Amino acid sequence: MHIDSRLLFGWSRDLALAYAGGLVLGAPLALAAVWITGAEVAATVALVLSMAGVFVALRRAAASAPVATDVRDAAVARTVQRRVA
Repeated sequence: MHIDSRLLFGWSRDLALAYAGGLVLGAPLALAAVWITGAEVAATVALVLSMAGVFVALRRAAASAPVATDVRDAAVARTVQRRVA
């Protein structure tokens, strides 16, 4: 089984950013959840949900970003159109 190194790097980077970003963004939510509910498990839920939200947002951004071959094909198409015109 062969895994593309760019794909592996992208997922690893997104997981690391989701962990760090989830802690930063989820900390205020976790504190508020514990303050409102009084249950410490609410902090864990808030942190995990914020990490998952950041990860999903990063993966959606990566999925909608143009691939290098798409950018290159578009540049070639523009060059061909200029030469034809």
